Amino acid sequence: MVALLALAAYTTAQALPPNPKKTVVCHATKSGKKAYLRIVVGTRAGLKAHLAHPGDIVNPTGGTCPTQRLSADTGGRPIHTTLAPVAPNTLGSGMFLARSNIGQGRICWRLTVTGLADVTAAHIHYLTGPNANQIAVPLALPTPFTGTATGCSNALRALVKQILMHPESFYVNVHTVLYPSGAVSGVLAKGA
Repeated sequence: MVALLALAAYTTAQALPPNPKKTVVCHATKSGKKAYLRIVVGTRAGLKAHLAHPGDIVNPTGGTCPTQRLSADTGGRPIHTTLAPVAPNTLGSGMFLARSNIGQGRICWRLTVTGLADVTAAHIHYLTGPNANQIAVPLALPTPFTGTATGCSNALRALVKQILMHPESFYVNVHTVLYPSGAVSGVLAKGA
């Protein structure tokens, strides 16, 4: 009975947002000089408002805000992969580079693919676990896709953290008309 009460108290505590008196937020700005404004949120309503902004960083590492704005080329922690054909496909190759910050609800990325026709979609997929092969983060491609795309995709902060901390548990998959389940793919890794 005591274990059940302890589990219930632990579960309730995990469901509550962090104490806003101790929550540092790096609020994304539009300023050309300062990418983020460091603020300390003092109410749950204030914290909830910042959680609704995917570009804001909640509880940044070390309590300090990054100096560089997040993009596919700068800011954040980089992850990458080299894309290779998925059997039975034997054509195509590519590169994927992404960046984000732990505590941020956004991943910015660059995708380059060669040797494929009629690309229909690209995603970051779960590689392992109960969600294996399901889409984790959709990557919006332009129409028509001409081989290179750059963008930012919003995702849950917990998922972004999981991708940055354990990129080997995710892969990038590029789909075509001929290979709708994937023409080229690659497992993510830390670094650029």
